[in-house]
Amino acid sequence: MTTESWARLSSDAFNLALFAYVAAMVASFAYLAFRRERLHTVATVIGVVGLVANGVSIVTRGIAAGRTPWGNMYEYS
Repeated sequence: MTTESWARLSSDAFNLALFAYVAAMVASFAYLAFRRERLHTVATVIGVVGLVANGVSIVTRGIAAGRTPWGNMYEYS
């Protein structure tokens, strides 16, 4: 894969993580409001998907940059 492909995969994984975290938050709020165990399970699964996507984003960004992704403050923030 090219550097651009790794960077694109990193960006896509980051976007997936961001939206998964927001969806997990909404599902968690719904669980707190309605106390349905199914909502808790859904929120947990979506949160884990977000965590995995976040990890993939960090690793692929490191591969694209050729170093650790927190090498400068611009990438870290």
